[in-house]
Amino acid sequence: MTLLSVQNLTLSSRLGTLIDNASFTLSASESVTIAGQSGAGKTLTALALLNLLPAGVTRVTGTITLDGVNIAAASPATLRRLRGRTASIIFQEPLAALNPLQTIGRHVAESIRLHSAAKPSRATINAILAEAGIDHPDRIFAAYPHMLSGGERQRILIAMAIANNPKLIIADEPTSALDRARQSQVLDVLEKIRSHRGAALLLITHDLALAQRHTSRILIMHQGRIVEAGATPSIFSTPSHPQTKRLLAACSLPPSPPAKPGPFILRAQNLTVQFTISKGVFRRSHIAAPVLTNISFDLHAGETLGIIGESGAGKSTLALALLGLLKCQGQILLNGIDLATLSAAERRKSRANLQIVFQDPFTSLSPRLTVSQIVGEALDIHAPSLNSQQRATRISAAMQEAGLPAATQTKFPHELSGGERQRAGIARVLILRPKILILDEPTSALDASSQSEIIGLLQRLQQTHKLAYLLVTHNQDVMASLAHRAMELKNGQLIGKENIRTNY
Repeated sequence: MTLLSVQNLTLSSRLGTLIDNASFTLSASESVTIAGQSGAGKTLTALALLNLLPAGVTRVTGTITLDGVNIAAASPATLRRLRGRTASIIFQEPLAALNPLQTIGRHVAESIRLHSAAKPSRATINAILAEAGIDHPDRIFAAYPHMLSGGERQRILIAMAIANNPKLIIADEPTSALDRARQSQVLDVLEKIRSHRGAALLLITHDLALAQRHTSRILIMHQGRIVEAGATPSIFSTPSHPQTKRLLAACSLPPSPPAKPGPFILRAQNLTVQFTISKGVFRRSHIAAPVLTNISFDLHAGETLGIIGESGAGKSTLALALLGLLKCQGQILLNGIDLATLSAAERRKSRANLQIVFQDPFTSLSPRLTVSQIVGEALDIHAPSLNSQQRATRISAAMQEAGLPAATQTKFPHELSGGERQRAGIARVLILRPKILILDEPTSALDASSQSEIIGLLQRLQQTHKLAYLLVTHNQDVMASLAHRAMELKNGQLIGKENIRTNY
């Protein structure tokens, strides 16, 4: 029985045709992958299935039929019934999809109450959270999104998506923020739902290895067109389209160049971070929950120190503490100077040397600024004396170094592909000519081809400018391509320092 039918779908905007004559079907309980480079049209196709197209994008031709309902002709009430109950979406960018003012328990409860008159119990919500891979659902229940790791936030979206036992689960890069163990766990959960409850799975991913293990058919998209489709084994054994062959070849990342470390530039000693969690009916009881405990390390100019660990280990928390974006105990020395002894003005000035490339490029870029404005914004703080010509020259040079075409200067973040957005994030920090870059999962949201390009770019920048990198990642392949030394975190504690290892 056909659950979903897409026929001759064409979408366009002021930029031109975005999806060109796409057609495919999905049967009940079937698993299908849509794969392709960033900007190929995968996510836009998924959003069209429930008429969630962004402003400015219109359907030119084609029909979408979901569980017998014509999506284009459906009323708002019918669409509300379909969304979450018949089909649900696991979004790629959890921080943008979650309400920062609501606890995790309320997020899941809201998903259920929209389609049921009964109020879900805490035990029911905790069971859903556990099914989505949350280790301590009772602790997570009262937390807010900003208190969770990227991987934990992604699993909250999965819990919300499965809460109403939908017939179709659309998973848009559901594992991009997760370590390898959690990736398998999450997809095993989705596979269990698909097989035991009869739900269909539409997986959108840039990781062809995941598609190979968990879906029966693969659709390859390129520049808005489905250029190849077939059974998963045949796509891997006998790919026919050049783009499919490029995607398979891009799964191999470039090796890390030899390190030529200079003097020590950053030192952390006994860093400890605690979050305060409110408890009780009136939220008057507070407990201190340790997130990081006594973390110490050195970083030298021209080298990359990797921080590895499973989702929730404290990697991103450590990065934010180093930047002064989280309160912490301990000592941070930058070029031998204790940052705690600096005045606010001196601390602001020092930040030009310590910059971060965020994990989620879309939410870290202002949607109201053009790329040129985003890249040049830091000059307002750190180089206000530049005239307009000097400023334009610095912006163009940073964008060129990050591999961004000049034509992207006037574009907004939503008009860029994932790889282009990450390059914009890199250009934004390069313009200050920093000494240290904190790379917080810099490729987790990218397809294999874009991953390889970004890693190659970071390697070249390090060799050219003798940059020091603090690499936060759960991806062993990315670690091997960029890092010269590594340390491992688990439950907020340092459990090992060593050279790159291959058994993580």
